[in-house]
Amino acid sequence: MLQTFRAVLRVASRGAGGQVRGLLWERRHWLVLDGQGALIKIDLPQAGLPSKGASFTRLLDFHASGIVGAFASPAAHLATTASQDGSVRVYDYAARKEVSKLQFNCGATCMTKLGSSAALAAVGFKDGVVRVVLRLDGGLVMLSAVKPHKVLVC
Repeated sequence: MLQTFRAVLRVASRGAGGQVRGLLWERRHWLVLDGQGALIKIDLPQAGLPSKGASFTRLLDFHASGIVGAFASPAAHLATTASQDGSVRVYDYAARKEVSKLQFNCGATCMTKLGSSAALAAVGFKDGVVRVVLRLDGGLVMLSAVKPHKVLVC
């Protein structure tokens, strides 16, 4: 059994970009959470040996690190989140899917909604930048970015 587990871990780390954060066994497949926040399903072949033709299916994408801010829309089943991984995402929590994503090269430290519609947000980052993002039907767009601080915004 330990040998099978080690083989699954090797196959999982190949499919997960080298970094496995979690493994879960479910009948004939493994669920793997990788270091980039993806949930990957590994289907095992009939022989049950992971090294003999396992297939990978990317199921969902999540934040790869801690969420620093979140709020829900009062008019739709949408939640906007910001994370230390530098991403700002919109999820349709009723449909259980990601609707939109913006990725920045610095981690977010805080987020607040601007106005009552929850479509506009200010996001602070570790490098002192504050970015204003707007949720539209077509996805998230960045409206402006300013650097009022030399250190992280909190």
